[in-house]
Amino acid sequence: MILPSLGESVTEGIVTRWMKRVGDLVERDEPLYEISTDKVDSEMPAPAAGILIEILVAEGDTVAVGERLAIIGEAASGAVAAAATPPSEPAPIERAAPDAGSSGPGAVTSPFVRRALEASGRNAHDVTPTGPVGRITRADVAAAPREPIAAAAASSDDPAWAPDRPAAVAFVAIEARYDEVERALASEVAASAAEEGVILDATVFALRAAVEALGEFPELNAWTGGGELHLEASRNVGVDVEIDQGLVAPVVHDAQDLTLRGLARRMAEVADRAATLSMGIEDLMGATFSVARVPTEPVVLSIPALRPPQVAALSVGGARRQPVVTTREGVEVVTIESVGILGLAYDSAFVSPTRAAAFLVRTAALLERPDWTAQL
Repeated sequence: MILPSLGESVTEGIVTRWMKRVGDLVERDEPLYEISTDKVDSEMPAPAAGILIEILVAEGDTVAVGERLAIIGEAASGAVAAAATPPSEPAPIERAAPDAGSSGPGAVTSPFVRRALEASGRNAHDVTPTGPVGRITRADVAAAPREPIAAAAASSDDPAWAPDRPAAVAFVAIEARYDEVERALASEVAASAAEEGVILDATVFALRAAVEALGEFPELNAWTGGGELHLEASRNVGVDVEIDQGLVAPVVHDAQDLTLRGLARRMAEVADRAATLSMGIEDLMGATFSVARVPTEPVVLSIPALRPPQVAALSVGGARRQPVVTTREGVEVVTIESVGILGLAYDSAFVSPTRAAAFLVRTAALLERPDWTAQL
């Protein structure tokens, strides 16, 4: 049994608690252990049913994604059922002693906890540890008294989760017309939706159009592994959200099944969970496509982060009124229209430039359709 991928940019975590002991019977998907990362704290399910033969990682230890945690054997024969590699020699689990370099009564052995202390303006002396063998957890940091201080910037040098090969990233962008979207946003139906707490903006419409277009471009709604492209039926979209700890991309699962209103509600929900640090592991796992909006209003174009094993990510620029030259009955005419830029970062080893551009053209065409109000 190994530590599975916990979402983009998460490379390791701390095993804070085992819920079973060696020799216990384990059911598949039963909560087996707790893991703490810089993004979430969550219970993790058992990947198989059987007997917990050996625990390889002690509570409080930091483990990397892909590292072996335990061995689950078949209940009848004791044969190993979930080990990725042959088992190591059995060894008793020893509790690690508090870190000698700790600056307080609790041990600070995790870089995640260290960053949380820095960002909150606290030090280890301010925190009462509740973790295994006197270790400080992120929950301990959050519960400690806080001194007013400007939040420190989160470290940006974390290594990204390594795919089986580097992505060959390419980028393409086009202009899209948002006049029909703005008409829908100015409608009485949109005003009624706002009163009900449904947050609508151009990004929601662009994402809804992109999700529909993905049905025609399945190679963009996919992930890579073993040198092959794996297509997904569910369009699970990671939505970039900036928080104090950095950039996270909580996932809107099965976006293809959501109405425009439903998509707006779900985007707001995952963004709120990210902002309040109340995400679960499931909020960060399973993305097959990503979307990012420009960071500030004056920015018209940005290149979204491509997160392998995904093969495509969309950026949505802010729409603005500007002169546009169009041809009507053979005559060039200058009109004032609402224009925004759609950009697509993609893995050119699996997606051709022609298909990437065609996807953006289709998304832009869907944004120009006149029936958005009916979808509200």
